[in-house]
Amino acid sequence: MDYLQTIPEIQGLFEGADYIGVKTIDAENQLEPFLVKIFSYRPSLIRFLYRIRAPLVRLLGFRQDPLPEMDEWIPAEFPMLPCGMVWFFTVREVKKEHFWIAGCPRDRHLDADLAVVVRSLNKYRRRFYLITVVRYKHWTGPLYFTMIRLFNLFIVDRMARCAAR
Repeated sequence: MDYLQTIPEIQGLFEGADYIGVKTIDAENQLEPFLVKIFSYRPSLIRFLYRIRAPLVRLLGFRQDPLPEMDEWIPAEFPMLPCGMVWFFTVREVKKEHFWIAGCPRDRHLDADLAVVVRSLNKYRRRFYLITVVRYKHWTGPLYFTMIRLFNLFIVDRMARCAAR
């Protein structure tokens, strides 16, 4: 976490955060290929978890859009510029071979961002930090995130493992 605090853009992302989750994994990829592998993870499990999530969000009065088809999730060219989209994330900021920051659609109950930071360990190995940042905007935010937090931890872990292979 100390390394992350040295990056002004990541420090800014942490400001006002109610939750910060960091998954660390070492791999022999550069940032863009690592991101492609993360989002190429073909998670039929995500579809299942998304279906489980549906009744929970309805209880809180939220609307859940259907998931797009898997081919629609990943663009042919991975978005490495602000405003690009992958899955339901919109790219907010990128520094080539340093970090990639994207956010979920802004919601009335919380804001959530995903960042991937890379740190070179040697000529071939790099350490990747997958960061989830959540800010609550409404009393339902902490309630909702508490319900999906285990899903988030599980999915981020699976995505990181997939990318490190």
